[in-house]
Amino acid sequence: MAYYASKEQMIKAFGEVELIERTDREHTAAIIDDVLNRALDDAASEVASYIGKRYGNLLLVNTPPRLIGICCDIARYRLYDDGVTDTVRNRYLDAIAFLRDVRDGKNALGDEEADAGAISRTQVNTAVRRFTRASLRDY
Repeated sequence: MAYYASKEQMIKAFGEVELIERTDREHTAAIIDDVLNRALDDAASEVASYIGKRYGNLLLVNTPPRLIGICCDIARYRLYDDGVTDTVRNRYLDAIAFLRDVRDGKNALGDEEADAGAISRTQVNTAVRRFTRASLRDY
């Protein structure tokens, strides 16, 4: 599955040391990609479960920065199998609250002005009605 956030973005957000601590279960002193990718996959699935109906498949080339941060927070929470800290838990709960607001239309993922502009540019073209009761009477 594609992810909303990458390994590099996780390192930038939380540091390599923390990710080694959370993924290196064999004590190799390195980030274990399989463990990290599983957390990123779980995070992407969780994000999609909240916003999929409203936004559809959002695994885009240009993922909104806010969504990257949300995915990182969820993946980080998933990496804490035990001993989750209050900070990690609170960031996870904030991420889920934001996703619920997005799902419910109370918040947006991207630039709200750009979203509003896209809506205002929508045009509806109507044609003359071809089939009416009168035109179909003979059939």
